[in-house]
Amino acid sequence: MDLASSAKNLSELCTFRVGGAIKRFYQSTDTADLTAAVALADRSKVPLLFLGGGSNTLPRDEGFDGMVIKDARNSVVVVTDPEDLTISWRDSCHPDNLPNPNSIGANSAIVRADAGVMWDDLVKYAVSQGFSGIEALSGIPGTVGAAPVQNIGAYGAEIGDVIIGLTAWDRVRSKICYLARRDMAFGYRDSILKRSRVALGGATGRWIVLGVDLELQRSTESSPVAYSQLAAALGVELGERAPLEAVRAAVLELRRGKGMVLDAADHDTWSAGSFFTNPIVPADSPILRGLPAEAPRWEVARPRSYEEIMAAMMPSVWRKNSGISGENGSAGGSVGETGSAGLERETGLKSRSSAGMASAAEPHCSEDDGRLTATDDCPTEIVGSAKGAVDAGSAKDVAVKLSAAWLIEHSGVPKGFALPESGAGVSTKHVLALTNRGGASAAEIRALADYVVSRVRETFEVELVPEPVIL
Repeated sequence: MDLASSAKNLSELCTFRVGGAIKRFYQSTDTADLTAAVALADRSKVPLLFLGGGSNTLPRDEGFDGMVIKDARNSVVVVTDPEDLTISWRDSCHPDNLPNPNSIGANSAIVRADAGVMWDDLVKYAVSQGFSGIEALSGIPGTVGAAPVQNIGAYGAEIGDVIIGLTAWDRVRSKICYLARRDMAFGYRDSILKRSRVALGGATGRWIVLGVDLELQRSTESSPVAYSQLAAALGVELGERAPLEAVRAAVLELRRGKGMVLDAADHDTWSAGSFFTNPIVPADSPILRGLPAEAPRWEVARPRSYEEIMAAMMPSVWRKNSGISGENGSAGGSVGETGSAGLERETGLKSRSSAGMASAAEPHCSEDDGRLTATDDCPTEIVGSAKGAVDAGSAKDVAVKLSAAWLIEHSGVPKGFALPESGAGVSTKHVLALTNRGGASAAEIRALADYVVSRVRETFEVELVPEPVIL
């Protein structure tokens, strides 16, 4: 294993096409080599960036003074016997939450994919095999391993809807374990995997995904269409089904219209997709009273903090190990923020309300790359969930989600906006994407992001939270 081989610039590995030199780069098609490299970095107290497709990362012009590891494994198999999954489950991080093989439906197809597989390649494969469940997630950039980290979703579907579990390297335990769906605490563009990164304050979280198991359905018809724009494009009613190939083609066309299908000739795709998540604020926040009545908002369950989730799900592990020796840096917020400060920055809420892990039951309003990007179908008043009522025992259990796109547009930042003499700009197709218009530096993209955040803060007193990992 040559950890010093193939040194590259991050600009070659990230869709923003910015970023300086990598000091140590390693790529492998072998699971044992990958986990050994991670373990070596942790023992050596070297900052670690485990990189997928680079579509959710904003590097620095100065490069990364640590180790960058990339998973090049690309196997996809169909598991014919659900009992075979129990081999993985024996090493579960939380045995009480193991899936039951008998719960796998007779018409189900269990698809196991390496984390290094490109996500859209997996969707294309599933559609070609007549496996439904992820066709609405066509065209999302990145790898299979990154998909559950932020619970990718679009056009009424999320990976959390179909995932059985995943195999991961636990950097605290220094072993491979299995996380079942319940272990991952999926929420709006969030999971325990993502929250562990923020809590640890580094570019990479506690768990490194090695492989993902999905339960799809053997059908040439799609899952019920759950998004009005997609239904209109297909010429069907909401809740109806359509041929898998037709759904995939329609989704790809819709995404192209928003600059969300990677295209070297289209600078709107030189981005990390939507740059900001939708803010979640406490239901009793004075911010809500100051917003115009037409500002889209909807009710969600109060998210839990990383500490709350870990204490409830894995108490013995949480009490014994709260971090990883030697990890440093920052991600998802200002440089140097870690612990509760990093969590507060990541979620846009104070630690007392522990936001950022919204209920998965929520309306899907104008989604494209896994994040809400417009407001055409969003409600204009506080409403209940589209997937089920929020189970709120009291007001303290309720939060309100706002539309980041609406806030940006109404703070005076239009599509195509750019700071003077900057190579970075807001997408010409939708305001949530920040783009490299050609020749931009990472610093210029960060400056544009800071400007957008400041405009929304000054106009509405709402703090926008970046979605990409900011190195």
